[in-house]
Amino acid sequence: MKKETTLPIPETLLSLACDTISRRISRLPFFEHTIEVTREYVRATMECLNAEFTKTLLEKSRSGSITEGKDTLDSCLDDIIPGRGIRTAKVIADVLCRAGIAERTEVLDRRSRTRAKGIRLLPAWTWHIVSKVPRSYSQKETTGIDSEDLSRWTSLCPVCKIGILNLVTGQQLFGIRPTNFFECTNCGAKFIPDNKKFRCVAVTTKKDPLWNKYLNRSYSPDEWYAIARGMWSHGKRKPSHIGGNKQQKDVFQDKNSVFLERGGRLELGIGNQSLYFIPIQLHFGKRAIYDLFSKRKETLGEIIRLPPYHHLAKRVNENYRHYLEIHIGLFLFELKTRKDDFFHVFLNPYGDETYCTFRIVGNKITKQKGAYIIVVNGTIKTAGASFSSFLSTINEELGSLTPQSCYLDGNPSLCHANSLVCRQRTTDGFFVYPVDDVSDINRLVTEINSSLPFNY
Repeated sequence: MKKETTLPIPETLLSLACDTISRRISRLPFFEHTIEVTREYVRATMECLNAEFTKTLLEKSRSGSITEGKDTLDSCLDDIIPGRGIRTAKVIADVLCRAGIAERTEVLDRRSRTRAKGIRLLPAWTWHIVSKVPRSYSQKETTGIDSEDLSRWTSLCPVCKIGILNLVTGQQLFGIRPTNFFECTNCGAKFIPDNKKFRCVAVTTKKDPLWNKYLNRSYSPDEWYAIARGMWSHGKRKPSHIGGNKQQKDVFQDKNSVFLERGGRLELGIGNQSLYFIPIQLHFGKRAIYDLFSKRKETLGEIIRLPPYHHLAKRVNENYRHYLEIHIGLFLFELKTRKDDFFHVFLNPYGDETYCTFRIVGNKITKQKGAYIIVVNGTIKTAGASFSSFLSTINEELGSLTPQSCYLDGNPSLCHANSLVCRQRTTDGFFVYPVDDVSDINRLVTEINSSLPFNY
């Protein structure tokens, strides 16, 4: 049930949320799986989530659970249309997540030590009693650029490709005098006006080193528009191509002479020769996977006895000895929920990314071994080796990560590759090159990775 003390959402923020949903999914109101998504449902859902200290609610009540009969998203929405709360909660939660306003998560039941599906309101969309909601970005006098041009490029953040860019007026950024700037509703990236261009001055939650290229660089709205949609990679694709017909040969990479041929093959220049990588179609699962590390079952005490974790034993025994019999996954998930950064030291550099599942179909090519490369937004991100067959490497390893893969004794390369593929969930960003000799595979993968702008 909706609390009487729920702080009402500011009308400006609600309008911004509805506008975001209308532009990213469909114009409100609209029907989704027979449920009508309306402004009032968006209002009620955001207010219920914001009223929680963690900005998180269980999606639905579970029979026999500690949460049964208490506030959940379905009970909150059931106030509006009695008897349809469960179905409505699922649909509205999905809409908010797709719009970049909320995210899926798991809620830990402290009594039963089990997890349940939940939804969390992203920080940029929360509010409090003295919140100041950014003004609309349509004022030409604020930026000196026509509203049509602004709305075109601010409708999708170039950094995370999820949120939208909102105008924040008169605030001071570190090292910059008070000014007006655009801030992403999802990742917090900030862009300040610079002589009718915009300069990226902060990327607060993005780990991808690619964005070192764009920090403190100024680009026009058309150029940021192209970067956000993968049409232009660090000055190698002219913004005049926006909206035009693509040519059959599409330039991808600046250093490796990569381009797509008519048949979809990707040509990669290595030394004095050209190698032709074959595209592999990936079939994705329905859901993104968050906090995969939390599903590992060994206890904390068992983990710190393993060689990769010996250096952590002293600190664990001093500060977390009461958790030694708790499953390591639950322990780290609770630390993360409490914003205790100590959970990071148990994980590899890519152990806390967003993952997904994907598979390929067996054929003559996928039954061979060799090298593979992953392309995201027209840029080669990484290369890897498949020493068995591409079919088994993708279906049993890359596309089906285990919780242990996320840890120090896991496989950071698999975590990195999976997160890259799932960042775009594209079916044409995975290419393979069959090679019979194992030493040749290693040499090829090493040469490709060492030639990339960032070896990560």
